[in-house]
Amino acid sequence: MARSWPTQSQFTAGEVSPKLYGRTDLKQYFQGCRTLTNWQVMPHGGVTRRAGTRFVGEVKDSAHPPRLIPFIFGVEQAYVIELGHDGGAGYMRYYKDQGRVVEGAKTITAATQATPVVIAAAGHGYPNGAQVMIAGVAGMTEINGRRFTVTGQTANTFELSGEDGTGHTAYVSGGEAFRVYEIATPPWAEADLWEVMFAQSNDIMYMAHPSQPPQQLTRTGHTAWTLSTYTVTLGKNPVPAFTAANDYPGAVTFIQQRLAWAASNNNPQKIWLSRSGDFLDLLAGTNAADPFDATVASPRTNVGRWLLGSKGLFFGTAGAVWRVNADEITPTNFPLKRVASAGCAYRAPVDVDDTVVFSKRYGKPANDGRQLDSLGFNVDTDEYSPDEISVISEHLLAGGVREMAWQEQPDRTLWIATEDGALLSCTYYPQQAVIGWARHIIAGAGAAVESVAVIPGDNGDEVWLVVRRTINGATRRYIEVIDPTPSPDNVYVDAAVAAATSSATALWTGLNHLEGESVAIRADGAPVASKIVSGGAILLDAAALTVEIGLTYSATLVTNDLATGAPDGASQGRKKAIGKLILQLKDSGGLTASAKTGTAGDDVVFREVGDEVGAAIPLFTGPIAIKPPSGWDRLGRVTITANQPLPATVLALIMREEVND
Repeated sequence: MARSWPTQSQFTAGEVSPKLYGRTDLKQYFQGCRTLTNWQVMPHGGVTRRAGTRFVGEVKDSAHPPRLIPFIFGVEQAYVIELGHDGGAGYMRYYKDQGRVVEGAKTITAATQATPVVIAAAGHGYPNGAQVMIAGVAGMTEINGRRFTVTGQTANTFELSGEDGTGHTAYVSGGEAFRVYEIATPPWAEADLWEVMFAQSNDIMYMAHPSQPPQQLTRTGHTAWTLSTYTVTLGKNPVPAFTAANDYPGAVTFIQQRLAWAASNNNPQKIWLSRSGDFLDLLAGTNAADPFDATVASPRTNVGRWLLGSKGLFFGTAGAVWRVNADEITPTNFPLKRVASAGCAYRAPVDVDDTVVFSKRYGKPANDGRQLDSLGFNVDTDEYSPDEISVISEHLLAGGVREMAWQEQPDRTLWIATEDGALLSCTYYPQQAVIGWARHIIAGAGAAVESVAVIPGDNGDEVWLVVRRTINGATRRYIEVIDPTPSPDNVYVDAAVAAATSSATALWTGLNHLEGESVAIRADGAPVASKIVSGGAILLDAAALTVEIGLTYSATLVTNDLATGAPDGASQGRKKAIGKLILQLKDSGGLTASAKTGTAGDDVVFREVGDEVGAAIPLFTGPIAIKPPSGWDRLGRVTITANQPLPATVLALIMREEVND
C-alpha cells in the first residue's frame, strides 16, 4: 500500500469539461475541478466564495424581462439602464450608486390605514400608473423603502395600489414620495432587446437594430434623458438613407474619431463611416476626413452582426470576422482583411485590452453562442488570430450566450448570462495561463439570470443582474448587484438587505421582496437561525445591531479524481482513500469537507478555546488539518462546501492519499 501527500495549490482552470476527465496528461486536469459552483477563480491560484447579491429593486413589470445596459460617462458617473417593455410599450429606467434614479421629493402629510392606503401629498402631480418610492414615514413604517403604483389620484392624494393598510401602524408624521424616473420612447420590440447594439461617446449613446431607425440617447442630468432618432446633418443624408425599412443599420461603434454603422437588411455587409470629428455627417467624399462607405467582398453573403472599434475596426459577420488596420482610415485607405473564419452570434462582443472576445455562431442561428473565441495579436505570426477560450469548459456554454459583460477590477472577469438562465464567470489572465470558468447558481425558487452588466463602483466594478424568481407563488424579476470585491465586509446571501441600527433590535423590516421565503441571516457577524418573512419583516431570536438577510446559497468545490500517488504509475481508477486533509484558507468560515463521494461533509471546526462565548467566531486564516468522512473507492475526490452566510477562500488542498497496490 502506497501513501503520498498530493497537493492542489491552484484552481486556475476552473470547472473543466467532462470530456477532460481522462486527460491526466494535461496540466489543466490538475489545476481544475470537477465542480466549481458559486466560487470565483482568483488570478493568484485559489478560489473565493462569490459575494451575494444586494437587492436594488423590482423591474417595472415582472411579466416582462428587461435588459441591462451600462452607460458610463466616467468612473464617477456611471448608470445602469433598464431597457424593457411593460406589455404595451418600451421604456428606460436608470440606476446609479446601487439605487434607482428618482425625481424630486413630494412631502407626505398623511397615510390612511385603509385598503388601499391613501397618501396625502399636496400638488404631487402623479398620474395613475406612475410608480413611486416611499421613505421617511414615521408611524406607518411598513410602507418605507418600497415601490408602489399610483391609482385613484386626485390633485392632493393618491392610492398605493393593492396595499392593505388595515394592519399597519398608524401614520404619525413626515415622509416623502419619489416618482421613479423613466422615459417611454424606445421603439424596439421586446424580442429584439438583446440584439440592440450600442456605442457611447461622453453623454451620448448611439443605438442600432435593423428593425428600427438608429437612435441617439442623450443625458444632460440624472433625471434628464432623451431618446431620439439619429438624424444626419441637413443636406448630408447617406445613400441609402437610414430612414426606410430594411435600410436601418444593425451595428454601431467608434473608430478614429468616426462613428461607424453597418449591416442593414438591404446591405448586410456594408459599413458606413462618418466624417472624422462629426458624427452626424455621412455625405460620402474623397478627402481624408470625409465620410465614406465600404462593402465586405466575400464569396458568401453573411449578414453583419457587430462592429467593434479597438486596435483597428473589427466587423463580425455570420460567416467570419474582418479587421481594418490602418494608422489613418480614409476613403482610399480602408484595408479589410479576414482574421477569423468563425461566424459570429448576434451578441455584442467585449474588448479586453485590444483582444476581442466574441460569441461564435454554432451551426444555424438558433444554436448561437455555444463557444467563445478571443481574437488577439499573435506575435509569432504577426497577425490577429482566434483562440477558443471555452474549450476546456465547453459544457458550461451548452445553453448558449445571452449576454456578456467585462469586469476589469478587482479581478479581470468575463461574466456571462446564458439563454437557459445560468450565470458564468471566467477569470481571464491569458498571459498568466489563467482561464478559469465557474458557474454561479443564484438562490431562490426557479432562479434564472436574464441579463448582466458591469459599471464602476466605489471599490471596483459592480456586476448588475436581472434575476427571475418565484416569490410567494408569483414570478418576480429583480435588479440585483454583486459587490465588486469578495471580502469579509460583503453580504453572503442573495437578494440581500443589509441594515444597521443604533440600538439593538430583533424586528427587521424592508423585506417585502422576500415575502413568504425562508431567509438566512447574519446578525452582528454571526449566522443565526433562519426565519420566514411575514408582512415584510422577521423577528430574530435575539436583538442585533447589524444584519444581512437574504436567500441562502451554497458554494461547492469538487476536485478531479486523484491521479497520482501510486509508485508504479497513475492512481486514477485504482482503489484509494484520503485519510487526512489540510486546507490552506484565508478569511474563512462556515465550511464542510468530505473525502468520499455521496457522503455529507463534516463541519470544519474553527472555534478555539479562547474565543468569546456567544460572539461571532473569528474568520480563519492559515492551514487547518481535518479528518473528513472517507473510505475506499476508485475516485479520490474531495468536496468542500461553504453553506453559511460567511466568506471563504481556499488557497490549497493537501491530501493524504493511500493507494491499494
